[in-house]
Amino acid sequence: MMILGHELGHFTHRDHLKSLGRTLMIKMIIASIFGDSRTLANSAAIAIETISNSRYSQSQEYQADEFGLMLLNKTYGHVAGATDFFTRLSQKEHSNWDFLSTHPASQRRVKKLEQLIKQNQYQLGKKLPLLL
Repeated sequence: MMILGHELGHFTHRDHLKSLGRTLMIKMIIASIFGDSRTLANSAAIAIETISNSRYSQSQEYQADEFGLMLLNKTYGHVAGATDFFTRLSQKEHSNWDFLSTHPASQRRVKKLEQLIKQNQYQLGKKLPLLL
């Protein structure tokens, strides 16, 4: 349920539209500074765009995580299991190096979620299986 809430957070925050607008704006700025024909300038532009987009995207991921946590609490009255998916995922990741990634490292997400749970004084209730 946490992951479903997370995805609803992306939709609610209109992240897909913001990312599209941001990418177009970055491309226009880079094209106006470097021009559009030089290979070295294009390589630099791609590097700048990649770094900029990864940091922005990670911020969107944290916001969506927070939205999912809030929905989980509102729906069930507790946040049991909120970090389970990211905990399992972190055990499969080989490093915490997420500089160019669009998603934060799973261990960082778990720590951030644990901070939010404590900060918002969410209850850790009993995990129950989903009824289908």
